[in-house]
Amino acid sequence: MPDYADAETKRVLIRQSRHVIVAADHAKLGGDFFEIVARLPEIEAVVTDSGAEPSLVQELKEGGTEVILV
Repeated sequence: MPDYADAETKRVLIRQSRHVIVAADHAKLGGDFFEIVARLPEIEAVVTDSGAEPSLVQELKEGGTEVILV
């Protein structure tokens, strides 16, 4: 079930932040979710594991987002 209050809280935090860095394992990347918390141009970097799809990593980089694989 979507948590609208949680998503709105995250959006407010993003608007107030100097840097937006997302930490997510590869299973969370590229999925379809009910709420949009941030658009790609708002995300400075994504930290994820090496299981991330290479095409998705490339798409993030082409969008101007740094990708850090751990």
